[in-house]
Amino acid sequence: MSLDTIARVRSDDEPIDPTSDGRTLHEVRRRAEISVEDLAAAVGKSVFVIKNVESGRTRIRTELRDALWDAVACKLEQKYQRESQPFPRLEALVRLCQSKEELARENTMLAQRIAELEARVVPLEGELAELRPTLERLRKAAAEEGGRILAENEEGEGAR
Repeated sequence: MSLDTIARVRSDDEPIDPTSDGRTLHEVRRRAEISVEDLAAAVGKSVFVIKNVESGRTRIRTELRDALWDAVACKLEQKYQRESQPFPRLEALVRLCQSKEELARENTMLAQRIAELEARVVPLEGELAELRPTLERLRKAAAEEGGRILAENEEGEGAR
């Protein structure tokens, strides 16, 4: 069934026969490989409504009919596009190979950047090693000074 058939079925000029319209919808939906559940979700209706439409038990309004056909036609078009690619796996492989080359270039750039950063880290580690004793002396002095200030405050509060 072609998209032209879908357009003919959807024509607002023709009278709507719920049974044949529903059967056609069912056939096209299956060819488009869309489940009843997916179609129902796409148009915001329940599975029960879709099954009733496809069986011809429910007459549908133009808005719902258009929404159903739009959803099915979209999926059918996607399927035809997938199937019309002569070598989809080969094209994917070519893209994958290109991606590997790009990843290799990126990997090289990252390796260079890591080497640059490592070269900067070595001198900084040396400076840090030189500063650690001074830092420890300052911490010790600050703790002693803080302790002295606390003791003085406690003595001052006790005298009051």
